[in-house]
Amino acid sequence: MLSTYQIRQIEKVLFEVGDFQCEHQTKVNPIQIEEKSLNQLVSYVDIESEKKLVKELKKITPSAGFLTEEKTTLEKNPELYWIIDPLDGTTNYLFGHTKFAISIALYACEKPVYANVFVPQDHECFRLHPKGLFSITPAFKFQNEINGQIL
Repeated sequence: MLSTYQIRQIEKVLFEVGDFQCEHQTKVNPIQIEEKSLNQLVSYVDIESEKKLVKELKKITPSAGFLTEEKTTLEKNPELYWIIDPLDGTTNYLFGHTKFAISIALYACEKPVYANVFVPQDHECFRLHPKGLFSITPAFKFQNEINGQIL
């Protein structure tokens, strides 16, 4: 189980990556966009976002492996691993729409133990935890803590 400190660190990383995405949304040049497969676009923002997420999540959960959308890492651990889509809604993002998100989930022993979807343009953050789904304000005002554990 993740500690309160770890969860706060994870959400801080999501906000930092979200800021990077918002800052670069209007800077992506069409020649910097690749098509992974039919109607599946990828830009440097996807790749750099994923690299930052992997780097920072590794610091927070050193033994975890990764299953990532852009395949920027080969680190595996079938007992504990992150699933990461660094820019969920790349097509929306590239066309200037605000509906895109960073989606992450942590699995332990083949079961989800934590997930978070952050919508940077709207500053909406939704955490799924074994005890339920919570919306988190951008100021990190956690309303659901008991004995140092975020519910």
